[in-house]
Amino acid sequence: MDIRHPLRENDVQMIEFCNKYSVPFISVLTKSDKLNNSAISKSIKDIERKLNSHNVIVTSSKNDEGFDKLSKKILEFVRMLSKTITNLFISPFCEIPSVSNYFNK
Repeated sequence: MDIRHPLRENDVQMIEFCNKYSVPFISVLTKSDKLNNSAISKSIKDIERKLNSHNVIVTSSKNDEGFDKLSKKILEFVRMLSKTITNLFISPFCEIPSVSNYFNK
């Protein structure tokens, strides 16, 4: 979401969709270089209050702010998703042998 205009109608619709179908999402505010620190803090607090979340990430492509934090959050999500998929679809149907089984023979 653009930090200058967060929670526009399409943002709210997407958040409602994700919540309705239990789809996790990452709240990202972009273009932080366009505001001063006071306005950034105000926007973050406002979004966190409205979303009942403290996981808002602020980014700026102009000064690379927030991309390390966003990358880490995306990797956490991918790992969690990978474990979930493995548990739901692979584990119940097949037994994956441990590597140690091959060395104990």
